[in-house]
Amino acid sequence: MVVTASLSKSHFTMRTTLLLALTIASLTTRVLAQGTLIINPVPVTNGITGTLADSSIIAALYYGPAGTPENSLLMLAPASPLVNGFALFGSQTSIPGFAPGSSVTIGVRAWSLGYPTYEAALASGLPSVLAGKSILATAIIGGFPSPPPVPNPLSFPGFTVYPIPEVSTSTLVLTGFATIIFWRFAQRRHRKTDEIGASCRCRH
Repeated sequence: MVVTASLSKSHFTMRTTLLLALTIASLTTRVLAQGTLIINPVPVTNGITGTLADSSIIAALYYGPAGTPENSLLMLAPASPLVNGFALFGSQTSIPGFAPGSSVTIGVRAWSLGYPTYEAALASGLPSVLAGKSILATAIIGGFPSPPPVPNPLSFPGFTVYPIPEVSTSTLVLTGFATIIFWRFAQRRHRKTDEIGASCRCRH
């Protein structure tokens, strides 16, 4: 009876240890499969004041496989406010879905607080909203704790956020041109109709 209980306890301990080892291995594999980048703080300037932007501007990383067109890049994580005029991304940034050694295209975008994405800020059409983006960079992501990413760290030159173009203004200009053209066409057609009518009356 004692022997059976001892064997059962030993089997339970071994099973628990095995499950723990498998869990740790699984977590380690996930971390390695993500890959990491180390990104220096990126300065962002307010295009109206000419000084570093404040925390009313938020920033996020946009990424994709190397060679991805700029308008197809995805936002990596929710945007966060600037700190003393700099976009900060922590000491290590995880890149999901890319194994260490993979090449990625990556960039920084910043915009006014109150919009979840850069695209939403642009779509607002409000000149009070500021937005801007960095140049794009290509990097080779690293692992944890090795190999290191290339370049290490990744540095972006600073960029500026400006008031976005007011969509309604450009729309009004185009609408105005279209209205003028249509009005002139209608006037010519009306004048021609009057001339034909007058000619017919003269004949009678």
